[in-house]
Amino acid sequence: MALRSRRGLPKATPRAHTPIVLTHHCPSAVLMTEINPDSAQQAAEAFAAWGSDPAVAGSFRATTSDGSGGRASWTVTVPRPENGLVRRQVRYEPENGNSIAWRTENEDEVIWPTWTSQAGPQGGTDADTALDRVHDYWSQSADRIRDSAKWLAAILGLTVGALVGTSPLSEIRTKPPQLPAILFGVFGLLCLTGTMWLILKVLRPTWTSFEDLQQANEADRRSPLGRWKHTVESQQDLYLPSGIATLTGLRQEMIVNEISLTALARAIYAARSASDDISLLQEAQAAQVRRLEELRAAASRISSIGEFYELRQFSSTASTVGGLLAVAGTACIIFGFAWPPA
Repeated sequence: MALRSRRGLPKATPRAHTPIVLTHHCPSAVLMTEINPDSAQQAAEAFAAWGSDPAVAGSFRATTSDGSGGRASWTVTVPRPENGLVRRQVRYEPENGNSIAWRTENEDEVIWPTWTSQAGPQGGTDADTALDRVHDYWSQSADRIRDSAKWLAAILGLTVGALVGTSPLSEIRTKPPQLPAILFGVFGLLCLTGTMWLILKVLRPTWTSFEDLQQANEADRRSPLGRWKHTVESQQDLYLPSGIATLTGLRQEMIVNEISLTALARAIYAARSASDDISLLQEAQAAQVRRLEELRAAASRISSIGEFYELRQFSSTASTVGGLLAVAGTACIIFGFAWPPA
């Protein structure tokens, strides 16, 4: 029954606060927390308490590449720091497979304290590594190869121009060429066209993805990407970041580091009342950022060197085949013009 005031007007019935229900999905359970909307402080505390396992500071799960061409779900859990150590646990669940530890021999990995390279002004590291020197060498070699192709194209154009300019083209109407002369001329033009196509393909920029390099067959010694992949993985101490032995391992390490950054961000928010934990987690987060920059820089340079390997092999083929085609085409055109008319 509605209440009435002294003036006889109905008095509003007090309304109870409607709770807001927030749901948080944790790897082990789904937790629901009721928050009074009038209390911002309680809302913040409840948000921080989502899935608050006393031993877990932050966790994040993502479905992305498995690092080798397939799809997988990754879960990174950051336990609360203990004794000045920040650890992470990585679970890996491939498609149509069971969840397993990413590194069975080291499931609980220490990510701080750790050694990381100092980030350079353009990403990567300040240190001049063996991979950097190899990349610079092949970059300069690629520039020289393309410069040589430009000069070859210019010389070929001048040669064809000189031949055409000195040929008796004005007599074709009065003295039509015979069939052998026409065939020689057509075949010569086709040879010169093939030479120009090879030159232009050398000059055209190409792009080699990291996945192309991953899928290269090391056993095929004729494959430039296969040879470079074999070199990288057999000498990982020179070309790969520390702790990584394969190209697939490099890509998986980048995936895990990206997910770890989100897990650490959640851990920092959840531990905002503990200054010591926040300091350790922030140090771990900064180290993961530097590590991710180092991994991405290495992957980019490895892909670029693979592109240079392909360019060198194709330029070698183009030099041999293109040179033969150019000589044959020039000779055929000369024979065609020298053939007596009908």
